[in-house]
Amino acid sequence: ESVWEGEFISPVQDGSLPPESTTARCQMLLPAKMEHPADQRASGVPAWIHLAGTGEKTFVHRRNLALPLAREGVASIILESPFYGGRKPAGQK
Repeated sequence: ESVWEGEFISPVQDGSLPPESTTARCQMLLPAKMEHPADQRASGVPAWIHLAGTGEKTFVHRRNLALPLAREGVASIILESPFYGGRKPAGQK
């Protein structure tokens, strides 16, 4: 398995997100037979999207769920929620 990290600008652009939350972060866990995320389109490998549960601040728990999927040939995309982890506003407790 391999883990790739990425980020993109949140599609929510209505002013409701603080600046720290406007950049979305994600991880992609790939099965061993895939060398690069671009292989996904050509190989027909299925992908599972993991959204965070309430209060989950990191990728760790969902990555633990994604590992057995990767061993079965399923890629995973794990999204970090706004207001948590690296998207947490500076003044938020």
